[in-house]
Amino acid sequence: MNMQEKSEKYITEEGFELKFYPQEMEEISISLPKLTLDAMEKIAERKDLPLKALLKFFIGQGLRNELSPEEAKELLHKRMNSKKGKMEEKLEVDLAA
Repeated sequence: MNMQEKSEKYITEEGFELKFYPQEMEEISISLPKLTLDAMEKIAERKDLPLKALLKFFIGQGLRNELSPEEAKELLHKRMNSKKGKMEEKLEVDLAA
């Protein structure tokens, strides 16, 4: 597990802004059928996104579709509390400098 240090921001061709904020990460490895990967690479290129960002976007989209409203709310609270803690930690470090 590691922490992503900076937020990443991408603008889709539709004008949507995608932001990825620092959070605890765990690396995984998956195998995909070649045709699936080829299709995803085409979509990523068309949307001018790195493949990894597109994969994260699709996973997030799937989660939002599958989670109940209560589960989604709980996940959002956990993320916001985690982000708030990191922001406070950074503020303390900045003030100590």
